[in-house]
Amino acid sequence: MFNFLLGALFMWIQVSMHKVLTKRDKVKLWLSHLLVLIVNIIVIFSIAWAYASILEGEIQAAMMGLTIFGGIGIIIASISKRIILIEDKQSIEGEKG
Repeated sequence: MFNFLLGALFMWIQVSMHKVLTKRDKVKLWLSHLLVLIVNIIVIFSIAWAYASILEGEIQAAMMGLTIFGGIGIIIASISKRIILIEDKQSIEGEKG
């Protein structure tokens, strides 16, 4: 059941981000979608790691997994947000000038 919920969460995040990114047809879609996909995979992996570690009774492993993989996901998410916003700003300036 948990695997189904992780898959559903993964698809919900991907579909909603696809809708958000395609509304702005000004950005480079392939890079934006790739970065969102990478962040989504890392975050889902860290949740699955924590869940499996808790089931095994290894609470410290769960916290370390969330810290390491979740931290990497947050860092990549902030970088991708900046890249998407920079591309959006450049495309808007290109239309004005």
